[in-house]
Amino acid sequence: MTEIRWEQYPLVARHELARKWLQRQAHLQLAPNTVDAYGLCLNDYLNFCARHDTQPEAVTRDLVAQYVQDLASRPHPKGANVLSIESDRGLSNSTMQQRITVLRLFCDSLIEQQLRQDNPVGRGHYVPGKAFGGTRDRGLLPHYQKLPWLPSDEEWQIVLRCLKGESLRNQVMMLTAYDGALRREELVRLEIVDFDSAYRQIRVRAEHAKNGRERVVGYGTVTSRLLEAYLWHRRALSTKRGPLFLSESHRNTAGPLSLVMWSKVVQKMADTYGKGPHGLASDCNLRWSCLPANDDALHPTERSGTDRSGDAEPRWL
Repeated sequence: MTEIRWEQYPLVARHELARKWLQRQAHLQLAPNTVDAYGLCLNDYLNFCARHDTQPEAVTRDLVAQYVQDLASRPHPKGANVLSIESDRGLSNSTMQQRITVLRLFCDSLIEQQLRQDNPVGRGHYVPGKAFGGTRDRGLLPHYQKLPWLPSDEEWQIVLRCLKGESLRNQVMMLTAYDGALRREELVRLEIVDFDSAYRQIRVRAEHAKNGRERVVGYGTVTSRLLEAYLWHRRALSTKRGPLFLSESHRNTAGPLSLVMWSKVVQKMADTYGKGPHGLASDCNLRWSCLPANDDALHPTERSGTDRSGDAEPRWL
């Protein structure tokens, strides 16, 4: 069963209805990160209600509108690390969508318990006859789809220079994440048996994927050579099968690498690179993941003699 970190959302822990609702999500076997996100979003709403001296279950459309305005006007949590001028205040559109979605789900549970008659949080509605080319009733907030920010060649060279001073394990992990556009958990949970060296492919297991779907991704020749060298290095640490990437710290030598430890590695590189850790990870994940998967002309791995890390292989590798 998913363990709920109540200390991260104390207002939810103290509110009986909110606590039961979040506990029910954990019992329904939602992913730990999903439960965390639900808890943080609901805790934010409870904090808003406390500041406005309002009962959370007595939410009205006017209160929802005030909550949206609060989300859109509060100081940006990233402060000076924002990437665009217009994002200095207010949460991002995707974060606001998440907060409103959690509030809608919470209100749905209140209706199921017959504590409310309606849901004040608007949602889009399907209209018969308007499925193709027609309009639909929009939700409470519009959805924005922005193009991902990609680093220039100069900025990517800075990343490579930062990576040059890292250990062999960290080099392999960063390039593997870059080649396959892997998320943090997908990367850290990789096992030796997930790699097919003959075809240079990696199997991402469904239980580690964010969308719960298994997939196969590729990696380039540079990553392949570094991976081979790391396997010999790993053999000196442990001959047991299991996780590919092992800890090299004195307290946990040859133990499985944790998500927190990899986050610290990325944070250290981000400090050198001059960007936040999320921005550094986005540079690697979005550089090719934003391109169409079936467009051979766009993907360097489909061109002979090239690698995903650029038109030419980095000489320092």
